[in-house]
Amino acid sequence: MSGDRFTTGSEVPCGVYRCNACAKQIDLHEDKTKLPQCSACGGFSWRTKRECKISDSTK
Repeated sequence: MSGDRFTTGSEVPCGVYRCNACAKQIDLHEDKTKLPQCSACGGFSWRTKRECKISDSTK
């Protein structure tokens, strides 16, 4: 679901998110992580760039 929009403080699944204001990317490695305020421009709005892939390493 690339392109979903979120605001700072939203709990999101792991993946890569891009700031809507300056396009800075952050990579979140854990599910239910709260999105921070953008450290580059102070923006509050984020868009999903890529969700992380869940590896099947339990087999």
